[in-house]
Amino acid sequence: ERELLRISELRTHLQVIVEPGELNMRRYTVLGGVFHLDLLEQPPQPKILQDRTLLTVLEGEHKLQHIDYYEEYRVTLPDKDNTSDETDAETKATMESEQLKLVAINIALPESVLWFEPPTAVQWNREKKIWSTSNIHDPKFNEEKQVLSFKTGLMAPVGLATFRFVNLPYQTWELRPDWKGPPGGVFFSVTAATVIVEFIIRANQVCMNQLQNATSTALQDIVGTFYPPHQLMRRMRQGGIDLFPQHDAYLYVEGVTQKHYTAENHLYDCMALCSTTYNFSWSRWNLLAGRNNMVMQVREFIDRKRLPNYQMLHVTPLKAIIVDCTEVSQAFSHQGVEGMEFYPDLFMLVSKHASSSSKEKIAAIDQDLVQT
Repeated sequence: ERELLRISELRTHLQVIVEPGELNMRRYTVLGGVFHLDLLEQPPQPKILQDRTLLTVLEGEHKLQHIDYYEEYRVTLPDKDNTSDETDAETKATMESEQLKLVAINIALPESVLWFEPPTAVQWNREKKIWSTSNIHDPKFNEEKQVLSFKTGLMAPVGLATFRFVNLPYQTWELRPDWKGPPGGVFFSVTAATVIVEFIIRANQVCMNQLQNATSTALQDIVGTFYPPHQLMRRMRQGGIDLFPQHDAYLYVEGVTQKHYTAENHLYDCMALCSTTYNFSWSRWNLLAGRNNMVMQVREFIDRKRLPNYQMLHVTPLKAIIVDCTEVSQAFSHQGVEGMEFYPDLFMLVSKHASSSSKEKIAAIDQDLVQT
């Protein structure tokens, strides 16, 4: 109960409180750069008189003048209980009259970003240092032309905001040795909510080897190129693909189970140590297994032409075992397979049951690869 209480307190602590109209930057991200809008008045231009004389009148500074523009959009929507055809007509007329005071903006979505849903136009509030939708009115999106239109009564920098975790949660994933490249590489594939991405990991560098189901050709220029992990993550995020959930992502993604943080990260470390000798894959049992249970499929990878069947790995903060269960079983079983002993983690389990060749590879694994 105390653990559940601490989890509840942590959720409350991580939740971001925003004011009306403010963009929650933990939930959303601004992509495609920033559009700077301004209204300028040009100085008096030369006029040609009837006698073909060119006349220029100079008043004040002869340069572009900034116009302080702000129009408040005042429309009060009628009470739902007191609506009528006459009231609706008056409201519509008022809205049309108020919108005439606003500036209409059309923005073509940058082609350097993969847009999986229509973005939201936001403006930068210089005083509060926040992105806001308070002065964005009548937004419309032309899907065919990929153009976002809206009206505003304020000239301020504009950004295009989209849901940060649109590609989460993962649908499937697989981690295995890379048999196509030089020895010591690792292949990692992720089937996300929209895209399918394949990575190749070698030493301390990673490349996006393949990108499928993309909405455009964005990010194709980095496919096949190796980068340090942080640089590849930044490029992918800037291009609209964020497959790297942060500590509070579970607050904004539906259909996920928050796992025991320490046990989960220790399991990842163990998987990294075994990544050149073992094949790990997702399991349908993991979603409903609960916070303290991590379930996946595993098999030793010796000869890709004679791969054994997957076994079901069950990991908790206290132990790691192979359970008597498969992906197609009628129900999940916590019972270990016959002869299964107690092992505190995945590494100790593998150290006992791996073949001699796999043990040698694990002992000689590149530590840069493990950390990557």
